[in-house]
Amino acid sequence: MPYQTKVHIAKLIKDLREQFPYDATTALIVEAVANSIDAGAQTIKIGIQGNGYMVTIVDNGKGMTEEEFIEYHNIAGETKTRGSSIGFAGIGAKIFLDRASSVYTETKSVSYRGATEWGFAGDDLEWDYVESRNMIRDNGTAVEITVANAFDRELLTVSRIREIVTEHYNYALSPAFGSLSVYVEDDKVVPTFSAPEIIEKEKRVSVRYGGKVVPCVFTFTKTDLKEALQGIALVVRGKTVTRWSFNQAMIYPSRITGYVKADHLINILTTTKTDFNRQTAIWRQFVGKVGRTFSEWLTAIGAKPRLDPHTERQQMVELIEADLREVFSDDEIQKLLLDPFQGLFPRKTTIVHSEGDDLGSIVEGVQLTSGTFGGTGDGSGVETIGPDDGPGAVADPEGESPITRRLRRIRGGVRINFSPSVNDYREAWIDLSLPAITVNSEHSAFLAADFMGAYHYHILNCVFDVLSEAKEEKERPNIRQKLFEVWNRIQGR
Repeated sequence: MPYQTKVHIAKLIKDLREQFPYDATTALIVEAVANSIDAGAQTIKIGIQGNGYMVTIVDNGKGMTEEEFIEYHNIAGETKTRGSSIGFAGIGAKIFLDRASSVYTETKSVSYRGATEWGFAGDDLEWDYVESRNMIRDNGTAVEITVANAFDRELLTVSRIREIVTEHYNYALSPAFGSLSVYVEDDKVVPTFSAPEIIEKEKRVSVRYGGKVVPCVFTFTKTDLKEALQGIALVVRGKTVTRWSFNQAMIYPSRITGYVKADHLINILTTTKTDFNRQTAIWRQFVGKVGRTFSEWLTAIGAKPRLDPHTERQQMVELIEADLREVFSDDEIQKLLLDPFQGLFPRKTTIVHSEGDDLGSIVEGVQLTSGTFGGTGDGSGVETIGPDDGPGAVADPEGESPITRRLRRIRGGVRINFSPSVNDYREAWIDLSLPAITVNSEHSAFLAADFMGAYHYHILNCVFDVLSEAKEEKERPNIRQKLFEVWNRIQGR
């Protein structure tokens, strides 16, 4: 007799919730609002009863069809198309089922109207149709969560819910982004922006690349900001996905704020919609363009640490840079797509050609070299491996594409700089305005390496560490080992 696979629903919900970088009550509010926005809602009303005992969330979105409403009750159900939403697979109130006595859901669309009660009966999660409470006037969806956990009830206060909405949807509430209105206990949540009197410097700019126009606002204030407002908000469809400094060293990080309207990055949001897939060509291109603009602004306003004035290291640095150019010319290293820089230098380049004598593989990431296949003179360029969207080629004896190798001037190459940043805990970072990898010459590790005569190794270690940051953590040790292997091979030839 066949055996039936069992699913521990409560544990599954808990595991889903733990993928979020915040607590259960924050996840509830953030996901519920995200689902309302995904449904096209312009008004969301959040109510609290009995000191957090019951939370209601009502929107005027498009509501659900009968098929969508049934699928909504499937914990692993997917009612959204990839790349079209800022909510985590329609999770919403489902993320809170194991911490609720019950969840009432009511929906009304052009074609359907229905309501259900949902909750655990022992280890089993059950739902059934119930009579509608008529919480929706036109179209939309309403959920009512009866909170079981006393600690959760203490957190679900009016003031804290307003803070959660502001932290994660501040820009969605701004007329510049749309017409969303969120009410908590009938009191409208107002977006928070730096008052003109506390702004020291501000830059509004539209960064253009790849046919896209990316609006950006970078602000330097006279006083420290709340932690939730520090850094540049990367905003997708009104949701602050994350705040980031583009890995830039700053003298006054608590006084830097702003936003980037990055709707075009919706396709590379992670599963939980709380970050981006930073290993994609789309992300690298975004960081290269917008990050450089931000870095140059920081330099212009004097908000970055000064560069190390010492010149005695320059000769050794030039030798290291030359070695690194060879490292990143290696076919195996090119496949890793680590080099974020745009400098041009000549090297033997893999080019797909029907009459090529060698074999190669097609991988993600492309760029145009100078010249044409016939030479480096006039021409629109030929495609090879690079940081842009599209397929590129690398040499591979087991590949299926005919290739040839020609000398071309292409993008790549690592530059090294120094900054004595006493209060920065990082050993090194990428400065996109130079562009270069900046090594912290006042970091204890740098000073120790200099004292022990291990200066050369320390710089290499910093470079390889910084360039592998965008990769999965479990991949980084192997990537660093491969980089050192290739460098050792170059030294021993």
